[in-house]
Amino acid sequence: MGNLPRVSIVIVNWNGLEFLNACLNSLNNLNYPKSKLEIILVDNNSIDGSVKFVKENFPQVRTIKLEGNNYCKSNNVGIKAAKGKYVALLNNDTIVDKNWLIELVKVIEKDKKIGGVGGKILFMDGKINSAGQKRAHNFSWYDI
Repeated sequence: MGNLPRVSIVIVNWNGLEFLNACLNSLNNLNYPKSKLEIILVDNNSIDGSVKFVKENFPQVRTIKLEGNNYCKSNNVGIKAAKGKYVALLNNDTIVDKNWLIELVKVIEKDKKIGGVGGKILFMDGKINSAGQKRAHNFSWYDI
């Protein structure tokens, strides 16, 4: 792929210091141009030193510190702050494959009608947690 778009990755954190090193290192190892990545950590008033750790060890990560702890609100704050063509929402206990982002971008760039994409989610032991979602009745969804 030639001219790759800028992508913003939003990570919501609340006292997730134990997960952040692995998560952010996996993002540093992505097979995607660093100049086209924006990583935003939205912190929900952690008291475990998460923000200090990120600022000291991952200075390229933009941190937004909020009062309170509201996961949905924090994702929305991160999305609003994002400058990328696309926004990826990622949990702080996630480790991504080096090709995760480039494969998602390849798919979404194929067709202007595609509004969102998602990757297969594996448990740490390699078993599949989810390969997407399917609509059920009454506006509910379930994992495939």
